[in-house]
Amino acid sequence: MNKRILLGGSLLVAAVIIGGVFYANNQSADSTATNGSNKSQAFVGGDLHTLTAVGDRLYVTGHEGAGVSMNGGESWLPIPSLANTDVMGWSTTSTALLVGGHPGLFRSTDGGATFTKITFYGDVSDVHSIGASGDTVYLASPQAGLLISTDGGKSWALRNAQVGQGFMGSMLVDPGNPQRVIAPDMQTGLVVSNDGGVTWTSMGGPMGAMSVAWNPIDREQMAAIGMGSAALSNDGGGTWKELSLPQGSSAVAYSADGQKLYVASLIGVNAQIFTSADEGKNWNAVSAATSNSSDLSTMDPNTPGMDPDMPGMGHAETATPQRPLVLTLGAFGLGISLVFLAAILLRRKDRARNLTKKATRAGSSTRR
Repeated sequence: MNKRILLGGSLLVAAVIIGGVFYANNQSADSTATNGSNKSQAFVGGDLHTLTAVGDRLYVTGHEGAGVSMNGGESWLPIPSLANTDVMGWSTTSTALLVGGHPGLFRSTDGGATFTKITFYGDVSDVHSIGASGDTVYLASPQAGLLISTDGGKSWALRNAQVGQGFMGSMLVDPGNPQRVIAPDMQTGLVVSNDGGVTWTSMGGPMGAMSVAWNPIDREQMAAIGMGSAALSNDGGGTWKELSLPQGSSAVAYSADGQKLYVASLIGVNAQIFTSADEGKNWNAVSAATSNSSDLSTMDPNTPGMDPDMPGMGHAETATPQRPLVLTLGAFGLGISLVFLAAILLRRKDRARNLTKKATRAGSSTRR
């Protein structure tokens, strides 16, 4: 009987361990799909905040991280150093990428392969909006108001403590005149400053603005998304017309050549990219790439802050989920199995002891 128990326990152990390995492998595959590696959807979490085109790259950010695509959204790689970070704003300076969110401000000097949290202005930990042109950077925080940097984010000064609390996503800073800034304000709509953020006026557009972009070739062309509506302008925000979007779209960007309009829609916890070449009259969902085109080593080295030889800028395997989960689940399963096996043996031992006691009592009665 004990041999049967041991055999059954061993089989149980093996089954649980194999099940753990199978589960872990499936989870690894699911994780690859979820985090966006080589898929047409990028994992961003429960909210989608920004969509940015930088050269030949697309960046998308959300409540739980960010992803980068080298082929117009056909395939994505997660950015590990921003995992579990609520990334709310994205900007490009002449030498770095700066992103803001919770908990604070992050800088990348290797084109987005890695980001490092930086302490600034008394360790502000809540950044809802950021925008840059050259070395001029504007940052909006519910804690501090509107800050400005003129050295690419190395040092900061308070520009206006009374504005910026409702700013969201990425601000637009005019490359020809860094004193002109456009910001999406969720409390109103789009707002503009022509004096470096000291004073602001409304420029129309959708109410509850969350995202705004302009055509890099013709900045008179603008697109904006608000809470429940979107709009286009062909005169620099002077007038607006309604823009129809795919369901769930909350972030907008123009391609680097100005020929396409991108929007990102939240589907579950992933971002799906749609493109339009006719000012939003027709939209096409970007499909998954037919080949592994997520080799980040092909990034343009002339892009600001780009170094394709930096760690993390290699092939898609950098995003492959790690395997310690297999051992963890196996050990967990083994522990549970041993507990069950010990319980079975103890129960058998108690039963045998009870039978021995009964037999002893029966023998005593017979002798009487």
